[in-house]
Amino acid sequence: DASSYYRAMFFPNMEYSLLQERLNYLYEREWLDKQTKHITIYATFLNVEMGRPRLQSYMLTLSFARSGDVFRKLRLDTIFLNYWSGFTSYAADGVFAVMLVIVTSLEARAMIRERKKRKLWKYVRTGWFLLQVTTAAMGWIILLGYLYSNNQLGPVKKELDYIVAARDADTPAARNFLGDSFIDTAGKYASFAGNLAIAVAQYHLLLMMRFFVAFRAQPRLGVVVNTLEACMLDILHFLVILGPSGVAYAISGCFIFGKRLEEFSDIKAAIGICFEIMVESNYEWPSLSEEHYWTAALWVWSFM
Repeated sequence: DASSYYRAMFFPNMEYSLLQERLNYLYEREWLDKQTKHITIYATFLNVEMGRPRLQSYMLTLSFARSGDVFRKLRLDTIFLNYWSGFTSYAADGVFAVMLVIVTSLEARAMIRERKKRKLWKYVRTGWFLLQVTTAAMGWIILLGYLYSNNQLGPVKKELDYIVAARDADTPAARNFLGDSFIDTAGKYASFAGNLAIAVAQYHLLLMMRFFVAFRAQPRLGVVVNTLEACMLDILHFLVILGPSGVAYAISGCFIFGKRLEEFSDIKAAIGICFEIMVESNYEWPSLSEEHYWTAALWVWSFM
């Protein structure tokens, strides 16, 4: 809701008097006061000293709790102004696209063959088919995401050129409204690029699983895959118990420690710290037991 926040722009070439005027305006209109709950700071930096020229998108969110604590959340995203670094990058993407076409064609051919044998329904229910289809589908999604990302890079570079030209012309910041539009454009692109990078990271894990399954052709490596396949049902039963239990302890931790500790300030952070405690068996007992000692002790003892 745009009525619940106020946006103020501060530029490097602004005069100090104008900066002070804008800050005073925020205080006088009570956008910054003791009742302020969140402050989000956006900034974009141009970096041409590390390989390809890039923009660093920076977002810092400060949240103020009623207890007086300040919680922070930082997000950094990178916008490469040159999408490919050279011939090697072009070649790697080209090989990926060719292999994706081959895998998709082979799977489509296999489906047609099984359909002629009237065994298509049995074939599509196999784990191998699901893995192949998921691998191909995610590959096409990532490839289309790269093409879309490259297409959306044009407006970012265009607005950046306008800003550089205004800086060279020494245009006063009070009469330069390019930065506001650029922050929006770069922020949206950086958010998409960041999500695409996460998808690529997850895709690599999926490819690793695909390679493990392919190892079955080698007898010794196939022992690992066969062992995992044999115990998969037990692992799923264990996850059915572990998942709800872990979420329950995370929610409980939010109620007990959330007002004091950043790690339990929201559900996602609490789930992450609970997983860390479970894996590493390491926790900050002095911080947990600072308030409600026996309640914290019961939580830690039952969880561990």
